Order: sequence, then C-alpha cells, then structure tokens
Amino acid sequence: RSPRPAPADRGAKRLMVARPVERRGREAIAAGQRLARSGSRNFNFGFILTLLGACCWSFGGLFVRTTRDIDAWQIIFYRSWVVLAVMGGYMILRYRSQLGPVFRIAGINALIAGIALGLAGLLFMLSLFYTSVAQAVFMGGIAPFTSALLAWWMLGERVKRPTWIAMVVAIFGLTAMLWGAA
Repeated sequence: RSPRPAPADRGAKRLMVARPVERRGREAIAAGQRLARSGSRNFNFGFILTLLGACCWSFGGLFVRTTRDIDAWQIIFYRSWVVLAVMGGYMILRYRSQLGPVFRIAGINALIAGIALGLAGLLFMLSLFYTSVAQAVFMGGIAPFTSALLAWWMLGERVKRPTWIAMVVAIFGLTAMLWGAA
C-alpha cells in the first residue's frame, strides 16, 4: 500500500499542476529519463514550440533595428504589456477560479524563474540599442551552452554526445555570425 500524498501534492494533482518530488542524485536522473521516454508526444510538441520560439526570437533584432523615432524603453513597455495580456489571458482561461492556488503551488522557484526570464527579455532589448544585433544574438546564442554546463555542474545532469556535437556545430555558426559583424 502506497503512502498517502502530502496535502500540497493532493492539491497539485487536483489542479493538474506538476509538483516536484523530493529526490536527489541518481534517483532524480532516473525519474527524468523515465519521464522523457514515457512522454515522447509531449517532447515532440515541446520541440516544435521551442523551434518556433527560436525562429520568432531571431527576428527580434531585425524588427527593433527597423523602428524609427522610438527608444528601447518604449519597446520594452509595449512588449511587456503584450506578454502580460497574452499570458494572463491564457492563465485565466486555463485555471479560472483556481488561479490563486496554482500560483501558490508553483512556489518561489517559479517566481524566481519568471523574474529571471523577464530580466533576460529586458536586457536583450536594451542590448540591441547599445551593440550590434550580431553581438546581442551571439550572447543569447551561448545561453544553451551555459545552461547545459551549469546543469552538469550543479544538478549532475550528463550532457549527452549528440548535445555536445550540436554545441560544437552551433559554436561554428555563432563564430561565423560574430566574425561577420567585426
């Protein structure tokens, strides 16, 4: 007979919100690998969303550079309002009256991640006004490398061989892009 889940876990299950299980080391890695194998449909959908997001993100520099008589803070203001309206609307439609408990269940880590993501977008927009688009995109382009290395160092996640190969190929592309801007 399995132990009864903690009240927070029962609430997370009712709201269909993922609640992290407290595991460390090898157990956490094994659980992640099982989840990756069992959710290949979700993985494929996530991959497509990531690809589309990267394509949209890559046009940011082009659109910012084509604007006239507008400064960085005006772009950041309107961009922030659009994100707030779209994400807020989605959250309200998705969770309706359970929105408060969803935020409580997400916890402090979700708040920190949201702040970090907001700062990343703000600083990227500002960087487009103070340096070349190629240099700004290069810095955004190395983020997956630093993420993979930090995950290896801090979480003990192994970086797989295909990921290393992709990182080496991407470094050549990023170098060619930055070389052309010099």
